[in-house]
Amino acid sequence: MSVNARKEQYEHVELYGKPALFTDSRIDRSTVPEGFHCYDLRGSDYDPGKPIIMEDHVVVNHAGTVLTSE
Repeated sequence: MSVNARKEQYEHVELYGKPALFTDSRIDRSTVPEGFHCYDLRGSDYDPGKPIIMEDHVVVNHAGTVLTSE
């Protein structure tokens, strides 16, 4: 199930040296505010909660979602 990006609680993180917002939830892409980019983080088969790659959309081993303005 996906959540509304505008109503989600986020953790402030740094991604590639830039500020970003992180959540463990899957974000409904239709709710992402204009000007933001949304990416899913995939975990490994051995540790699904530890992100190892960033993708447009993750189905299996979803480890979180980040929003960034860049």
